[in-house]
Amino acid sequence: MPANISSLGCESHPMSSTSSPQSKACVRAGGSSRPDLPPRCAPNPVSSLDTDHVGEEQPTGPTGSSRAGDAVSAAPSGSISTGEGAQAAILGLMARYFTADLHLGHRNIIDYSGRPFRDVEQMDEALVERWNATVAHDDEVIVLGDFAMGRIDETLPVAGVLNGRKVLLAGNHDRCWHGHRKGAEAATDRYLEAGFAEIRQGTIDLAIGGVPVVACHFPYRGDSHDHDRHVEHRPLDAGAWLLHGHVHERWKVRERMINVGVDVWDFAPVAELELAELIAQRP
Repeated sequence: MPANISSLGCESHPMSSTSSPQSKACVRAGGSSRPDLPPRCAPNPVSSLDTDHVGEEQPTGPTGSSRAGDAVSAAPSGSISTGEGAQAAILGLMARYFTADLHLGHRNIIDYSGRPFRDVEQMDEALVERWNATVAHDDEVIVLGDFAMGRIDETLPVAGVLNGRKVLLAGNHDRCWHGHRKGAEAATDRYLEAGFAEIRQGTIDLAIGGVPVVACHFPYRGDSHDHDRHVEHRPLDAGAWLLHGHVHERWKVRERMINVGVDVWDFAPVAELELAELIAQRP
């Protein structure tokens, strides 16, 4: 595990805010006095991971959660949608967040994506601190791939110190991604043991703010490189909004594709409510 990761003792470092103003909905998490941390947004309530998996792969999880061959639990009939925030706040229900492309332990990503950290240790500590300043223990975070790299025995256990119920939709840099073929199934157990409640493959169907949305690690088109990679694993563009990662700092919103990667969201998960507002603002 990176040095001092559990103490969250990284130094302040310059960050430029890329998120939209949310003055009426944001508060500093836990009363933190850290000026470089992003504000934590008022949670977007949901009752569970209300999703249906698309494609051949089935969700996996430890005892008590869904694994391959088990039925995925359906959304309860009384689940609360994005538009019922006031009622959910009274009921004290969880919030849901999205993120992608943390690349924990990946030293070179600092240069590749222009991340404002002096070294990988500071980057990893900042990612943990910003996650935990944003996400409460009873929230849910859907990670759209590329969680940990480097020495995986050190970086993968970081999942255990991150707040919330964590679901990984595997990306091409996750060892449990089925695109790797060899070793993916065996690696799945390591991710579950590290702290993920579920591992999913391919795409997930969602409804955000009443709008049908697809989630996948990959965008419909475009890449962090100069050519599109892994085209056989990309979702079909049928006109739905898409939440994705993979492209790092290349864009935040392009056409109907929203990049939830940390490089364009102040290195922290983004609330479902903010994504719903972003979708509502566009045709």
